[in-house]
Amino acid sequence: MSWKRAVLICLFAFGLVSPVFAQDTRTPSYNLVMLSPSPAEGGTVRPTPGSYLVSGGTSVNLEALPNAGYQFGYWVINYTQTVSQNPYNLLMDGHKTVQAVFEKTRHTLTIAVAPQEAGTVNQEPRPGSDGKYEYCTTVTLTPVANTGYVFVGWGGTNASDVRQTQSNKWEIHITGDKTITANFAKLGTEQRTFGVGWNMVSVPLLPAPDNTPAAVFGDDVSPLWIWWWNPNAQTPSYVQPATIDPGRGYWIYLPGEKVIDVTGIVIDRDYEVPLGKAGWHMISTPTVNVYWGYCRFRLGNTVKTYSEAVNGKWISPNLYRWNPTANAYEDFTEAGVIEPWVG
Repeated sequence: MSWKRAVLICLFAFGLVSPVFAQDTRTPSYNLVMLSPSPAEGGTVRPTPGSYLVSGGTSVNLEALPNAGYQFGYWVINYTQTVSQNPYNLLMDGHKTVQAVFEKTRHTLTIAVAPQEAGTVNQEPRPGSDGKYEYCTTVTLTPVANTGYVFVGWGGTNASDVRQTQSNKWEIHITGDKTITANFAKLGTEQRTFGVGWNMVSVPLLPAPDNTPAAVFGDDVSPLWIWWWNPNAQTPSYVQPATIDPGRGYWIYLPGEKVIDVTGIVIDRDYEVPLGKAGWHMISTPTVNVYWGYCRFRLGNTVKTYSEAVNGKWISPNLYRWNPTANAYEDFTEAGVIEPWVG
């Protein structure tokens, strides 16, 4: 569009003179003001923020470049007009003020539960009406187990992005679409009768949801006298354990015959009992009866059979089990059977 300006020419004359108007055919220029984006951290724009003098009738190419976590929303032209096209050719038919508006990207958090009937996961805050979260939102996750189940951990593509903040609370930072699985396990209960006096006891399950001595044995045995041999201390000695772990043996004193029950997760796989430095260890099996001679022993990535481990001096062939009836140790041989419940 061209803009013409009338010019008054004044003439000095000695006779009768009429004014003459001439047409200005020059192309006008207009101001283009590029404002800083909103928000400033959302991205950059081309042309960069500043003031420009642009010939009328030409088009200026506007381009918005979002930063990570943002997307282009729209242009605001002269504070009222909005345009969602990017890049956008702006026709300079007058003075223009332009600002790019960026918006945070929105992402899904997909949470599966395994098995489906085992529980739920509370999310705080909840996703928006579109089922998504803004970029950089921190979501607090609280697994809630149904009766007979216990939460055991996270799986799925983005499990490594979940971090624990409290005993039963986790957080995940939304920096893109995330997929995680809340894994639950079914609880079982096992029980066994023990006689009066000192008993070397183990547990046939992974105690859950609480594996402290008071939670595992305290409901059946009171007062609870319990000791564990710590082979890894600077000076190996008996200590009161902080937790009850499968595969370990514990001394428990019973003033009378007692039925002890333990609730936890059934271990349905091969179980590796960590030992420690050279010396005596109190061990057991948390799964099924195991012939001592059928056990395998691992040091680093090397695995040996019982005979190979004895010949290689990894272990001593001496193994003893406590007999509470006889109040004495029994010598075990390679054919001896390690039982759940018995250390």
